[in-house]
Amino acid sequence: MTWTDSDLRLYHGTVDTHVPSVLAGIVLNLPIIRLGSDFGPGFYTTTSEHQARKWGVTLSLQNRYRGSSPAVVFFEILRDAISRLETLWFVRGDPSDDAYWSLVQHFRSVPRGNDHCRTGSSRWYDAVVGPVAQSWKTRQAIRDSDQVSFHTVRAVSLLNSATKGRLP
Repeated sequence: MTWTDSDLRLYHGTVDTHVPSVLAGIVLNLPIIRLGSDFGPGFYTTTSEHQARKWGVTLSLQNRYRGSSPAVVFFEILRDAISRLETLWFVRGDPSDDAYWSLVQHFRSVPRGNDHCRTGSSRWYDAVVGPVAQSWKTRQAIRDSDQVSFHTVRAVSLLNSATKGRLP
């Protein structure tokens, strides 16, 4: 097989009532973004369609979304475009990876972290990529899962300019 540098396809699991607003354009409205996420407040995606479908089902079963149906939105992003973002990458959720687990603990424990603790003009990475934590206390990651989170206006504008749609 020949490498062609094809687009990166990301998926977002949600409920049907949210699909129109996601397709119209993501806004980083921090008061409505769920707290306690692994990499902090932001917009979360995955490279796994199956995982996104599971997230959509989980959301649809919550009381506040009763009557909604699970849905999956996809984004086609140029790899060159995402490579220009300031990103932080974690490849494995190995229990010995202190950097990964300390970041997850930073955002999941109380009081929660309020940024990525970077120095300089931005305290946030544009995007963070890594496994999904099942339990930060026991350092267990969910097998065969990943997340790509977007935390800045610059990063979200990449999603908003991407080719996107709803999967059947």
